[in-house]
Amino acid sequence: MILVTGGAKGITAKCALALSWAVGAKMALVGSTPLKVFESDDRDHDSIHQLLREYEKQGLTARYYSCDVCDRNAVARTVKLIQNEMGPITGVIHGAGHNLPRRFYQVSPEDALKEVGPKVVGMLNLLAELGKQPPRRIVGLTSIIGITGMQGNGWYAFSNEALDLILRRFAARHPETRTLSVAYSIWRDEGMGARLGSVKALSKKGIDAIPTDEGVQRFVRLFLSKPGTHQVLVTARILQLDTLGKPAMLPFKGARFLEKRVLFFSVSNPLFSST
Repeated sequence: MILVTGGAKGITAKCALALSWAVGAKMALVGSTPLKVFESDDRDHDSIHQLLREYEKQGLTARYYSCDVCDRNAVARTVKLIQNEMGPITGVIHGAGHNLPRRFYQVSPEDALKEVGPKVVGMLNLLAELGKQPPRRIVGLTSIIGITGMQGNGWYAFSNEALDLILRRFAARHPETRTLSVAYSIWRDEGMGARLGSVKALSKKGIDAIPTDEGVQRFVRLFLSKPGTHQVLVTARILQLDTLGKPAMLPFKGARFLEKRVLFFSVSNPLFSST
């Protein structure tokens, strides 16, 4: 049975459903939204009910548990309830997260903690409880921003990098558990970037969005395999990232029609090197 934080919405919901279908695993979907017994007009509640119906339609087993993962006691109670109702937790997908783009100087210490809480504090709380019976597999859904940074996303970058380091430390202390960070770039139709309207803006900079089907397939493949590294970066086409700087173009001498540079793309960037 796999515990999934943030598993009722967005990218995490799509990936968890596909993984459940691929291996027939039961899913304990953990989210911050309290779920009412009956459907309501509230969009959040309705989307959760729709997801649970999709699991049922495909002959799969999933239950939803409301929990603030930043609350240590709530996490302990929820983990115990899940184990009692669904059995031992053998895998974890940590997709909970929060991002509110703004400059560092616009963020108070309280707001910073609130932003990094679900991804960092939530994972620490979960691992503190699961360390008693370590699962076989833990995968954190992270972001390319944790590797490259992004203007106006400093705290989100911090939380993603911190999550990767937390998982590495847990694996070192619990060698029976395989951990992995899957760092995605922006998705076309799902996730925070799509909701914030960033797809078009990034496309103008030469950063394409990941199609949902492709992103989901890559996740399932990575969850079930041993990629040989702890952190895997999954992106669509990226010409250049501002935070990595622009490579210098060697001057052309005596070449007609090349006086004006229209587009220059270097494959020597170590982030995207295949070697």
